[in-house]
Amino acid sequence: MRFAAAAIASLALMLTTTGAADAYLLPPYRMSDAQSNAPAEETFREYDDIMASVRQHLPLGVADSRRKDYKKRLTPRQSAAADRFHETKEAYEFWGYVIDLKGKLLAMHPRREDPDVRAEADGFAKAAVQRIYDISQEYQIPVSALFRNWEVNKGRRKKGHCYHYVNDIRRELRKRPWRHFEMRWGEAWPGGIRENNALIIVAAGQPFETGLAIDIWRSAGRPFWTPVKGDFYPWQDAGDLEIEEN
Repeated sequence: MRFAAAAIASLALMLTTTGAADAYLLPPYRMSDAQSNAPAEETFREYDDIMASVRQHLPLGVADSRRKDYKKRLTPRQSAAADRFHETKEAYEFWGYVIDLKGKLLAMHPRREDPDVRAEADGFAKAAVQRIYDISQEYQIPVSALFRNWEVNKGRRKKGHCYHYVNDIRRELRKRPWRHFEMRWGEAWPGGIRENNALIIVAAGQPFETGLAIDIWRSAGRPFWTPVKGDFYPWQDAGDLEIEEN
């Protein structure tokens, strides 16, 4: 019984960390030129203020369920707040991801208070999250990352393997020079059935293990990043590897 319980627990852990997550299609979203040039905190604050005004009338969870359950009885003010929520939700989530990634990048940089480092982390986070959103629309993952792998292997789809995400995100990021952050190719269990690849971001000149793994395959399209150290995947530095696409 103990062995069975341990096996079930191990399987559950593997399914939640190896691409079995339900697919998540991000909405089409593109930041404006003005937003691209302004600090991410300023843009996020605008949407956060709107969400704060919504909270004054009803919880965000209630506002989010409004479109699913129109039988909920809301006052005119609550209904108006729910409408504001849905008009703002996509932008609020997008900039929330940008703020989170920017914060993670700065947290691992030894010169995080340097204005140049902060500006570069801002631009890097915006470019990465925007590309992740675009990829979600391009790949259209239907069920899970593992199911998409099967579709690609059968020739039914062109992209969806872990290395496709790494190639596509890195190509976009390479369009700009970065002085304070470096990109590495991370691989785990190379050559095995559990092989995974991720884009590893490290502060310039810092060790690989101090980096941040951007692993969108694992989350089946949802923005996801985690420190290399302590992650479920035993990441190894593959340097400037680039896997050719069929």
